[in-house]
Amino acid sequence: MITDLCATSRDRLESCPGAAGPVAVLDRVGVRDGQPFILGGDGSYDLQLNRFLRELPSWGVRAENSVLGYARDVMLFVRFLETSRYGKPIWACDGDDLRAYKRVRLWCGGPGAVSVGTWNRSMAALDKWVAWSLDAGLLQQAPFRYVDKTAMAPAGPRRVHVNAEMETAPQDEPLRFVSFEDYLLWRNVGLRGELPEGGADPSWRGRHGERNALFADGLVHSGMRLGEGACLLVPEVPPPGGRVNSG
Repeated sequence: MITDLCATSRDRLESCPGAAGPVAVLDRVGVRDGQPFILGGDGSYDLQLNRFLRELPSWGVRAENSVLGYARDVMLFVRFLETSRYGKPIWACDGDDLRAYKRVRLWCGGPGAVSVGTWNRSMAALDKWVAWSLDAGLLQQAPFRYVDKTAMAPAGPRRVHVNAEMETAPQDEPLRFVSFEDYLLWRNVGLRGELPEGGADPSWRGRHGERNALFADGLVHSGMRLGEGACLLVPEVPPPGGRVNSG
């Protein structure tokens, strides 16, 4: 048995005799249905590592698919440490382990090789684990090396602190941003079915133009992702002219 990624299932637990105790524990610590967790090769459950997965939403990783992706990336690194680094726990890993993992995942080729984008995503997950662990006092210092690099932002170049093992994809180009005026033209013509100079386009055959335009406006003005905007509930939307309840 090797390290694996699982998910909680309340329905399965509740159907078991005497399940009231486990379900109550899950409720007390805030574990939702489908919460991913990692089991070691011997079936062990790392309390702190799985606590990190539970607390990802409070560290800016809120979308369900993102949480699952981060959990999978951390699990793969833990599995590599277990099978290829003499069973070393993630809490004892260092830069040598990360570079060895990079050689296997990025440079060795074969069916298990990943793209630069996939590698950088796994680095984002591990960096989040490092930041969380330092904040929780579980690590005394970062196990990986970080360097300052220049990154392009809408306001111009800025210095950022990144993992030294991050890679820049050869095809990557600087992000180009659409002006707000161009967005409004796209929204009105593409979603509302208007002519570029204004007024209804008689040849347009779309449906629910106002609804689609409102959805796009919600994403643009709030910064939500597609999945987050699609799951937005009416009680989560502040009333017109009202104040958001932060409590």
